[in-house]
Amino acid sequence: MNKRLIFLISLPILGFMIFLVIHFSFLKSIEKDKIATENLTIKQLIASDINYEIIKIKSLFFQIPLLSSNQKSLEYNMKLLQKEFQKTQKLFNVLNNGGIYKKKVPLNIVNKSFFIKTYRFKKTKLSIEYIDLLPQLEFLEQKSNIMYKLLKNFYVNKKITPSQMRERRKKIINFARRLDSVFRRMIENSNRLFYESQIQLMKLEKEVTKKTLFYQNLEFSLIIFLILMFVIIGYIVIKELTSLNDELKQKLYIDQLTGVYSRAKLEDIPFNDSSILILIDIDDFSGINELYGIEKGDQILQVIAKKLQTYNTQWQVFRVSSDVFGLYLDDVKKMRMSIESKIYDVREHIMFETITIDDYSIDFNITMGIAFGKDVLHNAFAALNMAKEENLGYKVFHSEEEFKKQIEFNQKWQKEIKYAFAENRIEPFFQAIVDKDKNIVKYESLMRLKKENGEEYISPFFIDIAIKTKQYISISRMMIQKTFEKFKDKGEFSINLNYLDISREGTKKLLEYLIKTYNAQNRVTFEILEDESIKDYNVLKEFVEYFKAFGVQIAIDDFGSGYSNFKRILELNPDYLKFDGSLIKNIDKDSKSYITVKNMVNYAKELNIKTIAEFVHTKDVFDTCLYLGIDYFQGYYIGKPTNHIV
Repeated sequence: MNKRLIFLISLPILGFMIFLVIHFSFLKSIEKDKIATENLTIKQLIASDINYEIIKIKSLFFQIPLLSSNQKSLEYNMKLLQKEFQKTQKLFNVLNNGGIYKKKVPLNIVNKSFFIKTYRFKKTKLSIEYIDLLPQLEFLEQKSNIMYKLLKNFYVNKKITPSQMRERRKKIINFARRLDSVFRRMIENSNRLFYESQIQLMKLEKEVTKKTLFYQNLEFSLIIFLILMFVIIGYIVIKELTSLNDELKQKLYIDQLTGVYSRAKLEDIPFNDSSILILIDIDDFSGINELYGIEKGDQILQVIAKKLQTYNTQWQVFRVSSDVFGLYLDDVKKMRMSIESKIYDVREHIMFETITIDDYSIDFNITMGIAFGKDVLHNAFAALNMAKEENLGYKVFHSEEEFKKQIEFNQKWQKEIKYAFAENRIEPFFQAIVDKDKNIVKYESLMRLKKENGEEYISPFFIDIAIKTKQYISISRMMIQKTFEKFKDKGEFSINLNYLDISREGTKKLLEYLIKTYNAQNRVTFEILEDESIKDYNVLKEFVEYFKAFGVQIAIDDFGSGYSNFKRILELNPDYLKFDGSLIKNIDKDSKSYITVKNMVNYAKELNIKTIAEFVHTKDVFDTCLYLGIDYFQGYYIGKPTNHIV
């Protein structure tokens, strides 16, 4: 994502964050103003109640001298007055210190029903009116006590004449009237306290209104800004994503290594009844990677891709998997030759000349799978897999019938293997391995399946079927046991083991038991096939180290076929390297095989590893291998596998 897009996306995010900050600040401010408003409202109520209480106190002050006709009524009226003083004092305390303010709210005037509403008042700055009210209230309370004493004395002393009584009452009333100015001032102050709260409340409400309007306008502006930014950014993002999608599609549809179309592109093609797809698999490409390195392997793929691109512009070229290419044509009618001719034409075009990279001349072979119709990709892969299983150069998918036949073939041999194992018809054959003087040094044990007639033996093509049907371990253990029994007294021999044998604990225990039982520690060699089936080299390494400790010798079988490399050889520390037959069979004529084997022999000698050449089928091949310094030889020129040993 480019910097401009990141910047544009960050703007609305920043704007939204500012909006949230402003909004929550506004809410906090409104909450604060709400509390202040409630406080001023409560202050108004308290001021109103103070005013009301002062009026009641004033009324009682003037009524007590007139209504107190005896000592009892005087006591009662003075209690009422003291009660009003206390109520007023409580109101002053709340106003001064803050706290709980309870107010009676009438519900029904007739029945005089009411409920008490509770307010919580927070202390605020005191006004001059309040400061003036408090000492005057205390002054009045003092005067009320004086008035009480005068009245009490008036009623207690009953010896006075009526004229004296009238005179004394007149003095008391005049005493109360002289306080009229105090009451008037207190009422004025309590009113001012009320109006002061009202004015402050009005100011606050105006400020709240102004503030609310400001925040609303600010938030509205931010919302408009955010909407505009989202619209603008949405447009830009859609444009950028469209461009990015096209770019990703281009990357998805184009193979980055070879520059031809990818499998994703092939899978998106709407195949039709006239479609044709040719899948081209480079045989043993993993071996090429092992032998020459992954970098050169990639260069080979690039060269093959260019060859296919220059083949015919009507055909689209795809890299379907790591070492499988595809040629696709949307209409088989455009192909103006038979499918057999087309296959030959493609093969010749790809393999017309040897690929040379950094002075390495690299030969390779291909296997092809061909299919027609709407399901060409699936069927072409099915044809390719069948061609590999049957060791054919190509296979054309015509119908499901062929694949049913293949399944039936596999099922037939699965049953045959099952019966052969049950009837003990898995037999070892032995092929001699000789030194340079053609003296037999040991025999390699090879698996065969004896037919029911007991006269014919079947070569081990069935091993792959046995592996697929999970019967291999059983027949392999039978083969191992019979081989050890054959050499129970004397003679050196070798047995073939693959990763399935090595990875099974039961097979390992069987080998250990047989080695100890027949005292074969220094007579047996394990020929290990190091191929693509190996999932964990640590298992292989541990197996080799375990049996080498017994004195068992280790040979790497089919060395040079593409899977082995020198690093793994060093890790396994084998006693023998057994060169693959593909390198030996034409070594007397093929200079490339000659040079390859020569270098391998020299390398092995430096590591003190013995070498074995298999597939020595002619004297010329034997002489060439002998000249190169190979230590041991095996093949039809030496002797064919038989079911007995000399």
